[in-house]
Amino acid sequence: MQSINLKVTGTVQGVGFRFSTLQLARKFNLTGFVANESDGSVYIEAQGAEADLEQFATAIKHSPSPFARINQVTINQQPNQPFTNFDIR
Repeated sequence: MQSINLKVTGTVQGVGFRFSTLQLARKFNLTGFVANESDGSVYIEAQGAEADLEQFATAIKHSPSPFARINQVTINQQPNQPFTNFDIR
């Protein structure tokens, strides 16, 4: 099991991006959370199998919401967290 965090910039708030991210995380059996940041970006922490995380990150880069516009996605590895599900914060 691995953990990553992603910072997504662009038009990602108020367009269903967090809900779409939640659906993607469930599809790939990931745990963690997605949250709006005060700078207009979205922050995601996700944990799961390496292959699932790779597919999730690819889907995020292509925007899970048809109304969002992605400018940049920054992905970093991080230590595993004790998540039990995936939440919107």
